[in-house]
Amino acid sequence: MLTIKNLKKQEGFTLIELLAVIVIIAIIAAIAIPSILGIINKSRNNANIATAVTVYKASQLFLQAENAGDFTSEFVPVVGTGTVYTPERTTVATAGAGLMTMNYLPNTTIMPSNRAPITGGHVLYEADGTLHEVVLSSAANSWVFSAAVINTGAGNVEAVARIAD
Repeated sequence: MLTIKNLKKQEGFTLIELLAVIVIIAIIAAIAIPSILGIINKSRNNANIATAVTVYKASQLFLQAENAGDFTSEFVPVVGTGTVYTPERTTVATAGAGLMTMNYLPNTTIMPSNRAPITGGHVLYEADGTLHEVVLSSAANSWVFSAAVINTGAGNVEAVARIAD
């Protein structure tokens, strides 16, 4: 039989104490989860920018080796039909003459944010030889990186519907 003396000897938490702990944990989770998601999105964005910088550097190597270092008004494809440069500096459109197919980039280059292979894109230079933009495309999305984003390595770049090459 339970007596008052026996009730006081029982150990454990009351329902109110358990509810208070659950509420505290829920408040901490409500604060932490958006912060963690923001960190994840920022790291994906930074990884995409790093990939675009790699493509830009590959285009510089390509133009240095294949076009005698002339960067003026150049359009360098990442994959697919592109321009092949000859020592006479004449250009001929050829299937598969992108940075990947000419081994300036690995064929397995992916966009880190969606882990999809890069299937298109280009690097575009201005008439004065400065970078205009880098565009990278996967099966469903494209990313446009401005010269400012490439040069600083920072900025916010969002995926858009795929842009035709």
